[in-house]
Amino acid sequence: MNKLAVSLITVVTTLLSTACMNSAYNTTENETIDTNNSAMVKKVKASNFDVKNYNDETVKIPVELVFKDEKKEVYVDIKKGSTIDEKVDIILKELSEQCFNGLPILAVVNESGIARIELVELDNSKKSRVSWATDYLNDYAKEYTINNIVKNILREDYKGDFVKEVQLYYNEQLVTAD
Repeated sequence: MNKLAVSLITVVTTLLSTACMNSAYNTTENETIDTNNSAMVKKVKASNFDVKNYNDETVKIPVELVFKDEKKEVYVDIKKGSTIDEKVDIILKELSEQCFNGLPILAVVNESGIARIELVELDNSKKSRVSWATDYLNDYAKEYTINNIVKNILREDYKGDFVKEVQLYYNEQLVTAD
């Protein structure tokens, strides 16, 4: 009876933690994440940076959202002339709201094009049932979380200055795809 209960709890936990995950979403040979105790990502097959002109002052940039059984591309509005930090913040805000239950994601891009992204837990006073550690950085969802964030920040097809490398942190520790 205990084995059945443990198995049932494991199945339910797995299903809940992968609610925003696509089971077919795996790293391919064109995607490389440095797992040698570093979360620095140098080359990743990024989604096509197909910027669409919205008007004279705004462009639409695609954000690829990966859900349980589907991929969906949405466009975020970004003002022309926005800094790299502003563009990254807008992309991360959309990812947070759509795939990570609104959990905070902070980013700083240095002058070399390296983005330091920090996954931040909600304030305890908000009593959220969702957390980075238990829901998105567990053994089942960590690779999905890393790839979903990194693929939307690295834009290989973008002609101009943008993020060249990504460092992903949680509680001041590098997140690695062990």
